[in-house]
Amino acid sequence: AYTKGEPIVGYNYEPTWLTGKLDLVLLQDEPYNEVGFQRGLTEARSVPVCIVANKQLQSKAPEFVAFLQKYHTTSALTAEALAHIADTKCTYDEAAIWFMQRHPELLAQWLPDDKLQSINKALKGDSATASNWLLSFPEEIQVDWTKPIDNFVNYINTTYASFFNKVKDILTWCILSIERLLNFIPWWLTIIAIAALGKVLTGKLSRGIIYGIGLFAIGAFGYWSMMNETLAVVISSVIISLLLGLPIGILVSTSKLANRLLRPLLDAMQTMPTFVYMIPAVMLLGPGKVPAVLATVVYAVVPVIRLTSHGIQQVDPNVVEASAAFGASRWQTLFKVQIPQAMPTIMTGINQTMMMAVAMVVTCAMIGANGLGMEVLIAINRTESGRGLIAGISIVIIAIIIDRLTQSLADKKKEGK
Repeated sequence: AYTKGEPIVGYNYEPTWLTGKLDLVLLQDEPYNEVGFQRGLTEARSVPVCIVANKQLQSKAPEFVAFLQKYHTTSALTAEALAHIADTKCTYDEAAIWFMQRHPELLAQWLPDDKLQSINKALKGDSATASNWLLSFPEEIQVDWTKPIDNFVNYINTTYASFFNKVKDILTWCILSIERLLNFIPWWLTIIAIAALGKVLTGKLSRGIIYGIGLFAIGAFGYWSMMNETLAVVISSVIISLLLGLPIGILVSTSKLANRLLRPLLDAMQTMPTFVYMIPAVMLLGPGKVPAVLATVVYAVVPVIRLTSHGIQQVDPNVVEASAAFGASRWQTLFKVQIPQAMPTIMTGINQTMMMAVAMVVTCAMIGANGLGMEVLIAINRTESGRGLIAGISIVIIAIIIDRLTQSLADKKKEGK
């Protein structure tokens, strides 16, 4: 919102790199009083920050204790250093040197004269020392590629804000519609339907019962509504992945040029760390379920593209030649011969896409997608082993049910049923 020039208001703790980098205005609240604060009408209570040292430090390092007694700083100064780290990607040691060089007046207040002279001498020596090209990559020829990329994303964000807002509205409606549908179906009917589907696809009643018991266990854990939130994101991601992946896979299988152009892109999508493309997704669409869906699509669409292309290309050439000999057109051969023959491989690609979408559940929680992934993330932050384990088991149950059902469907296609 700040980058787009939109008005914003909110709470933010400091010091952070955000307050050090952006030109924010502090809005003054009414002075603190307990009654007003409880009603949200006043500022929060000021909390003094104390430097505490134990007796052993006092006796073993009196000079350091003397330094701590003189040491003082402000949130603005710390935020300035954090903003420098965010801009330059430097280490904390490098930021400390930069900070001391930038604020020599603070060193004069903190240190006695002899220590001040040695520190200043070391700082000058650090800045004057030439880098050793044999031991480290020379800084003189390093190029900063991050700012052009950041500027490009900011340009897209500000120029096409209305377009991305419409995309966000459409995807939000789709996700919420799926979630409302899942919540509308009674829990017992869902369990019965999954058990019956398991029986039909696997041919074994015992497996259907096991799948039903698994869903019942998720409800018994208290995660039924969170499961529906998670499934809404997964289902939305899979639908978009299939709408994009199946046509692209067909195109790649029939065009050598498209194959050459898209193969490096698919390799990058499959190997790129998921957090990398989450950043522009959040910048363009804001945190929440929508960027989570788009990030999941980028991560999960590759298998269905690759396996669709691979399945069509692996169809027996004699079958294709026979269809052409009987007068079938190129499109008739594709849709009536090649795709049906490749259907088992395509179904395996769909299965892998679903599994990769489920695998993104916890990662998407880091950008605001609620559900079972958020439970795992909260458990990690609070080191609550039981909470994390139960939420993780629920995700595993969902993954197993999806995998077994889709794999059974693929097997049926392979058998020609």
